[in-house]
Amino acid sequence: MHDDPVAAARRLVEDRFPAARWAMLTGPDEHTTRLQAHCADVLAAGPRPLTADQLNMLRGLADLSDDLVHAAEPVEADATAAMLWQAVADAACATARPPHWRGTGKWRARELLDLDAAYAARWLAARHDPQALLAMAAEQIAATGGPLVDRFRVGGERGGAAVRR
Repeated sequence: MHDDPVAAARRLVEDRFPAARWAMLTGPDEHTTRLQAHCADVLAAGPRPLTADQLNMLRGLADLSDDLVHAAEPVEADATAAMLWQAVADAACATARPPHWRGTGKWRARELLDLDAAYAARWLAARHDPQALLAMAAEQIAATGGPLVDRFRVGGERGGAAVRR
């Protein structure tokens, strides 16, 4: 799932250049003042709600869950669990009412804490507990309408052709 470009830019700047958040938008002119106000409004408004297609893609957590349940090797299980753990956090933020910014790295944890500290604690504990992780994924899948398997189509790059899942 891809973040809103404003959110991605915000995280990049704040993570690498904390002081640049305001330093880049300083100055006495009217354009800078309007730009500062616009940026503050965008951040305060939060991300846009998911489209139907984006919401359906979240329901693909079922695929990762199934892969984790049926992992044949420990390294395969650990790699799949890591992906599922990240995807559960993204889904929680994306489906929150109102939608919440999603993050990566430390920002993912900060965004979850800001969204719901108890949920963030459960998510952290599920990192090394596959059953707890699968339960959290199942909650997200149910919250988005259940798994999409039969007749789910994802548009591809080749002339609008779709991939059947």
